[in-house]
Amino acid sequence: MLCLKCVKIITDVDNLLIEFDPEEYGLCENIKESLICERCNSDILIGDYYFEDESETEEIESELCYKIGKAVQKNISSCPNCGHGSDMKDLQASLYIHFKEDDEWEDMYDDYHIYTELQGLIADNSLVDDDYYDEIIDNIRCPQCGNGGGAYSKDTMYDEKFDRWTEVYTKRDVELFDENFYGEVYKSIKDYVELIGSKIKIEKLEEFRNKYVLNPIFITQEDMFKVLYDKLNEVFNKGPNITLYKSKRLYRTRPNENGNSLFDKTELWNPPMVLANQGRYNTHGKSVLYCSNNIDILTKEVPIPADKEYNFATLRLLKPMKMLPIDIIFSDFEGFINDNSVEDSVMKKKYILTNIIQLICERIGYNGVAYKSVKDSRYVNYAFFNFEKNQDIEILNVFK
Repeated sequence: MLCLKCVKIITDVDNLLIEFDPEEYGLCENIKESLICERCNSDILIGDYYFEDESETEEIESELCYKIGKAVQKNISSCPNCGHGSDMKDLQASLYIHFKEDDEWEDMYDDYHIYTELQGLIADNSLVDDDYYDEIIDNIRCPQCGNGGGAYSKDTMYDEKFDRWTEVYTKRDVELFDENFYGEVYKSIKDYVELIGSKIKIEKLEEFRNKYVLNPIFITQEDMFKVLYDKLNEVFNKGPNITLYKSKRLYRTRPNENGNSLFDKTELWNPPMVLANQGRYNTHGKSVLYCSNNIDILTKEVPIPADKEYNFATLRLLKPMKMLPIDIIFSDFEGFINDNSVEDSVMKKKYILTNIIQLICERIGYNGVAYKSVKDSRYVNYAFFNFEKNQDIEILNVFK
């Protein structure tokens, strides 16, 4: 029998904000007594899901490769056969015609030809092992023209089969081309952002944020608050949401003095309200439990001085937890939800919109928010606010 952490791709889909439900795949739940994982010798506790046999993992890995492929595919704006890819072919031909005699056209084209290989696209957006790349790429299609599956009918006779080195164009690739090609003439300025089919003017969003700074008490009366509330309530009821499965392991850290004994379990919970400073998903005095599914990112999120060391806690979910996948819902709000600028003010303006989103999510009934780390977007973190200690979440152990 195998524990879930021994099938790493299950954790990898977390970082792409893809839900994994053990019951959907018919996994066993331990209801009798503690078992031992045959691969890593870790405990499979009562309430944990596990694989009865290693052969059960193959079908799940294949299904998750499909889901990862579709998630990575969302980053593609066009392929070499359409959109920006077609424009680049036209540019290449034009440069050849006008500069072929001076042998300059190839260097000029290389300067403007900004693209991303599929293997790089997977690596930049996930922590998936290289062993899975080929199967993931088999499931990727160009969202604009459908290219990628190879020719199998008269409608796809010109389609190619993608591989690791296939060049595609992301939104950022196209923006960089525009900046390089058009120079100062090009202005990458958006007038609005989109949220679940609604267009919101950026100036109105900034005005809303400024009003919060001046008077946070009455912010719920603002029209923008009502728009955000209605949209998030719609997502809560219709999706897309992520439900973290019961028994899932997460990790949390806190700096400790070098050489000191480990913190007690009670000291690794979220801080008391009187000690809670403003964070990305909590206002001053609001205590939120921040954690991650990966220890590596915690050391980036929480830098420590030389005279301290990390204490980590392993947490286990005791019930399914419904989370808002904020980077999916607010994908157009990059500058507002993932601002990583340095601010010295007591009230950090960069956190205001996410603080308001947390407030709304708590009222609606979410257990928390799942969000990409601003330190490294390949990782995902969690902020829990609707939960009971030792009833909904428990701390299993503390370690260095």
